[in-house]
Amino acid sequence: MKHTFFLETRVKLAYCTLLVSLLLSYSSCTDTETKIITNSLAASSETIVFGSGSASQELKLETSIGENELTVTVPSNSNWCTANIKNGFLTISVANNESETIRKTVISIIAKNQKQDILVTQDRMFSKDILLKVAKVTTTSQAEGLEADKMIDGNTDTYFNSQFGAITEWPFNLDFYFEDIDQLDYITHIPRQDAGNKWGAIGKFELWIATESNNVLTKYGDYDFGMVLKSASKIEFEKPIEKPTQVQFRILSGLENRVSCAEMQFYRNNTYDFSHFLQFFTDASCSEIKPGLTEADLNKIPDLFYRNIALSIFNDTYDKEFRIQEYRPYQHPLVMATINKTEKYDLKDNATGIYIEKPGEDFVVFVGDTKKQDIKLVIKDYQADKEETLPLKEGLNILKPSLPGLLYIYNHTDDNIPLFLETDAEKKAAAAKTVKINIVSGAINGYFDIQKHTASDWDRLLTNYAKHTEIDILGRHSHVTWITAEYRKNNTNIVKMTENIDKIVDSQKEFMGLYYYKKEMTNRMFLFIKYSVAAAAAGAYGTYYNASYSNVFCTEGGFNTRLWVLGHEVGHINQVRPGVKWAGTTEVTNNLYAMYNQQIILGEAERLNTGSDSYNVAFKEIIENKQPWVLPDNYGKHITKLPPFWQLKLYFVDILKQEHFYHDLFEHYRVTENLNQAVLGDNYHGMLQLDFVRQVCNTAKMDMIEFFEDWGFLRPINRVVDDYGDKTLKITQEQIDALKKEITSKNYQKPAIRVQDLTDLNYKEYINK
Repeated sequence: MKHTFFLETRVKLAYCTLLVSLLLSYSSCTDTETKIITNSLAASSETIVFGSGSASQELKLETSIGENELTVTVPSNSNWCTANIKNGFLTISVANNESETIRKTVISIIAKNQKQDILVTQDRMFSKDILLKVAKVTTTSQAEGLEADKMIDGNTDTYFNSQFGAITEWPFNLDFYFEDIDQLDYITHIPRQDAGNKWGAIGKFELWIATESNNVLTKYGDYDFGMVLKSASKIEFEKPIEKPTQVQFRILSGLENRVSCAEMQFYRNNTYDFSHFLQFFTDASCSEIKPGLTEADLNKIPDLFYRNIALSIFNDTYDKEFRIQEYRPYQHPLVMATINKTEKYDLKDNATGIYIEKPGEDFVVFVGDTKKQDIKLVIKDYQADKEETLPLKEGLNILKPSLPGLLYIYNHTDDNIPLFLETDAEKKAAAAKTVKINIVSGAINGYFDIQKHTASDWDRLLTNYAKHTEIDILGRHSHVTWITAEYRKNNTNIVKMTENIDKIVDSQKEFMGLYYYKKEMTNRMFLFIKYSVAAAAAGAYGTYYNASYSNVFCTEGGFNTRLWVLGHEVGHINQVRPGVKWAGTTEVTNNLYAMYNQQIILGEAERLNTGSDSYNVAFKEIIENKQPWVLPDNYGKHITKLPPFWQLKLYFVDILKQEHFYHDLFEHYRVTENLNQAVLGDNYHGMLQLDFVRQVCNTAKMDMIEFFEDWGFLRPINRVVDDYGDKTLKITQEQIDALKKEITSKNYQKPAIRVQDLTDLNYKEYINK
């Protein structure tokens, strides 16, 4: 007599940490189907399939044999699998399979000299890319305490640096040696992450490789890391490098003629076969279910991780708003910074709205077609002011972040893709490099984007999400990352505040002539919290402020009374260099932009009207006292040195209606080759000051010699000034006389009024006269 067992599968969820919050919505999920198992002694056997995670399945037993007469056995070498019979069910359980191999065992049910074998198969765990061990690293030179082995110590807080001082002979070599390595698929380069000057960021280089089959170094290709600061770079080989023994970087250029590097990591790709899960999803981002599939189809996915993602998406319980997004390409900010001769704008335009609470755990990201873009996940820990960059590839990415913080996607290109996609051609160009990404892990914080969210959306974000200490606010022109609790405490009108900060950035770009000359920036301006700084500041890729500036970002009153600080710092980014940023001007000409912000937003510029830095003080200290403009004996009075720059705007733009005066002046510096500092030496900064006088006269077609004489631009000087480092400002009487003769020879007319007497309180008296 044969006995029949009916299989009723009941899945009990007990899975690995990769499932994170996703599993919470499926903790009671069941998958039930009935199969027939015949306890024949023939070769036919039933197969039970598990995903890689720990789980249980139950087989319902229907037999006339008493339960106490049934025995179930599991081979002793399969301790990852257990089985027992109770209340008419055979329960089979498996532990997490954290290995990179599929494992199998056979469970046997024995009763009255009959045996039924059940084959249990468990899939392997997602295998991670393997970090290859570097046996030895050597370099052309190294600084004491910053030796070559810092590049392979696994710590991004440390870094290698070439011997102190500029490198005069290139190339500079980095040599990495390997032993018993089967395959190399890609290299990740992480530049310095410390708070220092980042000198040594790698630029152009050649890559040379030796292998066991060809032990002579052979050139593989030419590359350029672009001297990019902090952001990681990746070299992917078209075909794996088999059995490498040496990889050499022949570096041809580095920032400030140095070479530095935090980590150089060499990887072999994982061998996990991700493709068989794609039959359920439309693409490698695992963000949409293929048409025609049913819930029953999805319940048959053997791996709980994929099954729960699929069911959650199918049942519309997966939080798609922030986890699944299409990340458009942004032109790298270095491109327009180079063209416009400014500092670099925002790298982090692609905010995700996701954050990491607990670093060190496996973190899962699915990436769709990368369209040959170099896609990166960037973690910014604003609390500690640290950042981590993790390269992403198409399909499954299993990462192990070392930092908590907000996440950003870097999808940069050198292509001319504008910030605002208006024409069909622009939209098509952006779509061609837009990448769809599904961030499965992490917590949702959300972000506010004024181009797609409303005030009610903001309220929803604060209610449902926004649990992280900081949150991203995306304007049209600005990107602010500020303290979440401060927005709540101040009941911030987020739409109005975003429009206000946008106006700061937008009006400065207009003042510079970027719209007039169609040289608009292709990224937002980044303004973010930096808890550790004593005061507001600006640097590459953005401006930053400590928590005491919260009212500027969170309240309209604070913004209106303190907008100068934003104009001042954003002005630093927008200073056209070196034309209006020579020695002594770094903390002066940026305020020209802030004055324009006051005039546009408040109706009139106010900063110079009263106080210790007023027009009257400047008139006395420079004009009446016949001092050089830079005030060498009172150098720190930066605002006192501002009036002549703003008076030029009041006269030419507001009184004479030459609306493009500063547009044209800045454009001249943007398109004209910079003076050669190496050739001019100590005369460099003085020549820049004299050239400013020359170009103002040429741009306005007016003889402004008397104006510049009164303001001390045409007074001899030979002093070292501390303008973020010692710089020599040297101007001789001979140089002054030659310039005056040059300008006089052009027969420009002279101004009809004493421009040096203009203020914001009297300039309107001269309009239309």
